[in-house]
Amino acid sequence: MPYLAFILSLMQPVLVLPLVMYVNIKKRSSTIGVFCIALAFATLAFTAIPPDTYDLARHYSRIESIQHLSFEQIIKTSSMGYYLFNIYAWLINKLNLLKKFFPESFFFVSYYLVFSVFNDIKARFLQNLKPLYRSLVFLSFWLSIGYVGLLSGLRNPFANILIFFFTYKLFFYKKELPFILGFIFAFYIHPFAVAPAI
Repeated sequence: MPYLAFILSLMQPVLVLPLVMYVNIKKRSSTIGVFCIALAFATLAFTAIPPDTYDLARHYSRIESIQHLSFEQIIKTSSMGYYLFNIYAWLINKLNLLKKFFPESFFFVSYYLVFSVFNDIKARFLQNLKPLYRSLVFLSFWLSIGYVGLLSGLRNPFANILIFFFTYKLFFYKKELPFILGFIFAFYIHPFAVAPAI
């Protein structure tokens, strides 16, 4: 079943979303299911047209405004909260990727990280529960991401998701170095990542 969902997701990731959700709720954990659900929401982000009030509209303008700058100019002109943002935007421009790849990649990583935690929790604690309870836990993870909030702000929600992921790894697997490195990375995406990290 996971492989079928994977193949169908490569062709129609959004239309296969109900099947992918079923695969993720099943008793057995599957990285393929996590990949498929991340791909579906990344595809939705790619097709989204943000209103002018969203930060994403300003991010698109920023990506266009730095496309002719050199890497050295990017480093010199970037403020602390925009170093990684501008470097990534510069890379997207250099690879001639569409600017919509920017939110798509953020969405893919965000959903992948959150549902990787769900998968791990399911394997550790939810194996013997009824499908209904696994479905409710799945739903709580899904709704915790906040599609519109992530699409609107991008940097801050993404940084918070990174903190969530690395905090989980810290508490359950005692991975201190990944937490510290993840915190630094999240801080340079958005300085407000300090608050959830604390």
